[in-house]
Amino acid sequence: MFSFIRIVAVFTITLPYTIQQQFFEESYRTCEFENAADKKTITVPNQVWNVQGLNRHKDVLIKLSICDLGSSIPDCDVGATVCTVNKKKNRYIIKNAGTSFIYTKDDTEANIFKSINGEFCDGEERFTTIIEFSRYPDISLEPKFKFMSECELKIEIPDPEYEPPCTLKKNGHFIDMRSLKNIETIVEHPEPKMKFSLNVCKKSPKCDPDVSICQLLDDGRSTAISDVSSQRLLLKEGSLLIQGHTNEYRRFRLEFRLNLKCNWKATGLTNLVYVKPQQKGKRYSFSAESSVACVKLPINCLIRDPANDNFLYDLRRLYRGGNGWNVKNVTGGRIDISMCGPLRFSDSTTECAKQHSQVCLMKGGAINLGSIQKNIQVTAHDTVITSFTDGSACFVNGTERSYSTEIEFICKIQEDGPIVHDIIDECVYKIKWYTPIACAKNLPIGDDCRVTDMTGPINLNPMRQYQDRTHTLSPNSFLRFNLCGPLNKRCNNHTAAVCLVNGNTEHVLGRTNLTLVKNNEIISTIMKGDKCSGKMSELKINFRCNQFATPGGQVQVKIIRDFCDYEITVNTPTACSPMSFFDCKLYNGNWLYDLSPLMRHDANYEIKQAGLLYSLNLCRSVVRTNNAQCTAYAGICMKNLTEMHEKKSYISLGMINSDIDLKLDGADVVVEYKHGTLCPDDFSDRSSLIRFKCSTLEEGPKLLRKTACNHEFVWRTPEACGKNRTNPKMRSPPACIFADPVTKNTFDLAAINTIIKFERHNETFKVPICSNAFTYCTLNNGLNCTTLDTDFQLASSSNGPSILYSLFNRSCTDNIVNFVNISVSCEPTYSINKFEVGEITNCTQYADLKTQHVCSKDLILKSNEIISSKPEIVSQTENQDCTIPELNHFSLNSLGNLKIFSMSNNSLYVFNFDRKGDCNGLVCKDGLSMGPEVHLCPLTKIDDVESSVRLIYRSRMCLDDFFRSEILLKCDENSVPRIVKETDCSVVVHYPFKEVCTWFPQSGQLEVSSADSTGVAVGSSVGVLVLLALVGGGIIVFKKRGMQRNTSYETISSDKRRLYVYCKNAEL
Repeated sequence: MFSFIRIVAVFTITLPYTIQQQFFEESYRTCEFENAADKKTITVPNQVWNVQGLNRHKDVLIKLSICDLGSSIPDCDVGATVCTVNKKKNRYIIKNAGTSFIYTKDDTEANIFKSINGEFCDGEERFTTIIEFSRYPDISLEPKFKFMSECELKIEIPDPEYEPPCTLKKNGHFIDMRSLKNIETIVEHPEPKMKFSLNVCKKSPKCDPDVSICQLLDDGRSTAISDVSSQRLLLKEGSLLIQGHTNEYRRFRLEFRLNLKCNWKATGLTNLVYVKPQQKGKRYSFSAESSVACVKLPINCLIRDPANDNFLYDLRRLYRGGNGWNVKNVTGGRIDISMCGPLRFSDSTTECAKQHSQVCLMKGGAINLGSIQKNIQVTAHDTVITSFTDGSACFVNGTERSYSTEIEFICKIQEDGPIVHDIIDECVYKIKWYTPIACAKNLPIGDDCRVTDMTGPINLNPMRQYQDRTHTLSPNSFLRFNLCGPLNKRCNNHTAAVCLVNGNTEHVLGRTNLTLVKNNEIISTIMKGDKCSGKMSELKINFRCNQFATPGGQVQVKIIRDFCDYEITVNTPTACSPMSFFDCKLYNGNWLYDLSPLMRHDANYEIKQAGLLYSLNLCRSVVRTNNAQCTAYAGICMKNLTEMHEKKSYISLGMINSDIDLKLDGADVVVEYKHGTLCPDDFSDRSSLIRFKCSTLEEGPKLLRKTACNHEFVWRTPEACGKNRTNPKMRSPPACIFADPVTKNTFDLAAINTIIKFERHNETFKVPICSNAFTYCTLNNGLNCTTLDTDFQLASSSNGPSILYSLFNRSCTDNIVNFVNISVSCEPTYSINKFEVGEITNCTQYADLKTQHVCSKDLILKSNEIISSKPEIVSQTENQDCTIPELNHFSLNSLGNLKIFSMSNNSLYVFNFDRKGDCNGLVCKDGLSMGPEVHLCPLTKIDDVESSVRLIYRSRMCLDDFFRSEILLKCDENSVPRIVKETDCSVVVHYPFKEVCTWFPQSGQLEVSSADSTGVAVGSSVGVLVLLALVGGGIIVFKKRGMQRNTSYETISSDKRRLYVYCKNAEL
């Protein structure tokens, strides 16, 4: 055990030093200067000093800031960094004693600060302020007046690189213990009998020369314990330590330690004791209390997570000023607490005010519950804890202690404020503070133009160029700059990164700063330059990830303050987080499944569900966005939208690595991501699986099911249908290929591209042919639809194929639908698929589908020849003037010349009904004749039910088939021609023609719909354009020139030739 012996004698000599507490409320800011002569740099405090003159200048007050504050100093001219005030005499009043300082040398080669651009004092001479550097033990730590004349002022400051003995520079502030150096103390220890002479930072008269602490022996001799020159001041865990030793050789060294504790009311040293060690050794320890040990530095409210220093806890927004926060759950009193700033008091005589309390209890008087911040840290539970100690005296069972407060800041989405959680031994108050301000933010800082966050490392050094960049601001001015390094050519003979060139003058806008700060998607650095319009120039450079920009970057410049402050934004792929890719192609025999068209380069697919946001990509890792900040190479990133703590809000559901490949699971293509964030439920890595299902429509990814550690997504897309490499037209998996048992011909049923729709009771079903999904809608409480999975089986017979879908596994009652059986039969005369819904038997809905897609080409051609002999059909014959006898011998020549531009593939279709077109054919595509020859007439079908006439042209070969053109003439006077279906080898056009209304008097305005239509009519905006063109006597023609996005216009003569625009999926 340690034993404590109090002092028996104290001898005090009073000198000019004042023994009192030391507190610093302002955060320490600095600025840096470079000496032009030797290129060395020094750092000085960025603050305003008030320096009092001496002797005959005792009435002069100098206001001085070596750095630029960014604002004017009171009583000084705008832009001045030093001035003098004399309130008693009208002399030595200098409103501008210099606008800035330079770091240089005087005539003796000594380093100095020298002001420039002061006011004129004598003709053409300007007033100059000289700041000299000094080094001696008793130097004042504040600037000191030395000399003043009509045109010159001299100030003395400690050399910025000098730390006087018995002082300690902490966070830029000097802790000065020199007030204790003239206190000599004799300490006696009774058992065993020991006697010490102790001086702090000064030799003791009772010890050997240059020794401050020694043991006094009975024979009059002494044993040296600490030399004056070896004594050092340390601040450790809120306590001040003075340490020293004898002898440079550690083997023979004796060591001294004095632990100084804060006592606001103590004068000099009190309660000084010798602490006897547990075992004999070479260290002599003492303990004492003093008000000079009450060192209150600015409160630290910024702390990085030691486990991951990318995350920053910033508590500064908790500072309210005034009375601060009122603490809840206080019995019989009131507690006010201030965090990140001083607590203000209306009564300066209270103990809380005198002791600069941060936590004050008003209970029968003011009780200081803590003044000095200690031990701020991040816990393993991602909370922040700190304490305020050295409060008022607290007596418990006759023992004197001091009040203190321990605070734990806990991240929460809403602000609850501080609340008393517990009181320990009547002296220690424990407070919990739930607040969103305690939630960590992902704000990594990097140096050397590199930064690393949880998405991976980013190195911007390749942005530096060996030739300076330029950006023109006006005809006479431009920026000259470099990135991640200084300019290759100096700016106004100074090292800089950004230079403003205005005519023949150069101005430093920013000096090189390689420190980067990353905030979500933006990486930035801030640079300071020379003074401009009374303030230092400031330049901010933002780097934004853009994978499509050139590596050198696309640069944008914004002026923040008139030709003084600028913001440069550089869009570059160099600022993008590292990414990884994997092969998105799967080969299975003759079948190729290529999912690479689904990959996105500038965004992710997002799924929002139950407070979670899933970001995923394909063939590559996720793109870094504000909502996707997962670890590098994540394939799927999950963000908890209700979690304010960014460290906890992102979870990787799987990584992109070399062992990823596509697999077939039945008819589905699957990809699995592994090695995600650790799952605490079973201490394994999270994983996820995406199941791609063949579909005629692109639906994007959806969450199918999940557990605590695994997620499964479903993605219905045409890209999962696969392509036959030997027969490109065949695009279905083998499960949907019908082989005719008689003719041995094979047919791709997916090419039918039809959705079977029917209703039963309050249910609606939409079942696409050859799809593993269907749409199910209920009419209860409104229309509610969802997409569900289904399995299908293909059966073959001589009558054609049949497809059986398994929809539900419900009890078979009341003729509900659990299965759908579609019989597909050949009907060579039907160019459009037609189906009939039959009866329900054993919960199976039967339907018949008639289509040309399961007919042989020979059969279709033969049927057309037979049909041509029927009275309602006019065959495709040779005739210069094609007429329809059944329709009053209507001449197709009167249809004129129809032109339609397809925006889906940038193709121009021309139908030369009047035989006057430039293209050698009745149907032309992009100037190429698709046939037939102009003297051939079409197959004609008249439908009295639909009040329409269908013109069918077959012409040149196209991918082992004939190019097929169909014109559907309808009774419609209001709409315009549009493409309703378009493939590589066919086009179907809806042609509203008012004369059709006279052929079918009972018809009205009809809309055309097709289950297999891939086209959409042009919207009202195009209709208005066409209408305006017609009124103006001409027709507007849209052309897309090259790769430009703008649209040009041409007018065609007002004959019967017209051009209409067709936008697939309404993309105009």
